Amino acid sequence: MSQAYIKAVCLSDKRGVPKKTVQEGHLKNAYGLVGDAHAGRGDKEVSILLSQYLTSVKNSLGMNPEPGSFAENLLVDGMEEEKIAIGTVLQIGEAVLEVESIGKDPSESHSYSFHGFSLLADKGVFCRVVRSGLVKSGDMVVVSN
Repeated sequence: MSQAYIKAVCLSDKRGVPKKTVQEGHLKNAYGLVGDAHAGRGDKEVSILLSQYLTSVKNSLGMNPEPGSFAENLLVDGMEEEKIAIGTVLQIGEAVLEVESIGKDPSESHSYSFHGFSLLADKGVFCRVVRSGLVKSGDMVVVSN
């Protein structure tokens, strides 16, 4: 099995638009990704999308989503979905995250989509920042439960 790693760090200064890839970002405790429009809003401080979901959309629909197309903060490659559960701790770069939810509660509004697809609503991994730190593309993701 390959090691999981950060394929992209993505942020946007306003909500409702795709996020742009940046080389690195600072994850701040009780806040989220500094500079991102979703940071500082309480729960779901950081959103993670597993890269296999982008690949699935690309292969099945012939679309070519870029990192950030689904409004994720971190795109992770090489991680198996079954390794992630509520309470899972992720060491990424200098930061430590804890998984708070997978997908969104159906009663929550989620208006953003990429050509009609809202992967974060169903497949997003939402985390709180336990320890602040710098994260960047290529950083390994170490999982512990």
